[in-house]
Amino acid sequence: MARAAASANSYPTPVASAPMLKTDADAFVNRAFVPSLPDELSVTGGERIRVLTLYDDGWALCTNGRGEQGMVPQECLDQRVAPDMGDWRNARRSSSLNPDGRVF
Repeated sequence: MARAAASANSYPTPVASAPMLKTDADAFVNRAFVPSLPDELSVTGGERIRVLTLYDDGWALCTNGRGEQGMVPQECLDQRVAPDMGDWRNARRSSSLNPDGRVF
């Protein structure tokens, strides 16, 4: 009987706050971030990272090119890029003066 009364008065388990936006977009880091907690991700300016989830408290869950995952402040993220957009230095150029459309 005491066990039934205890379970009837138990508090509900807390529900974690829902993320603001689930995304799988790439972003550039506009400034370095040095983590102070184990769930945070160290990033450097100019680094390209993948943003997995944006939260309404100003943090984003991200992964870097080394496969490490952690939280990064959204203020450190800049300029969303298309997932298929590569480095412009590797882009092939074509001339508008070339009628046969050869790529250089």
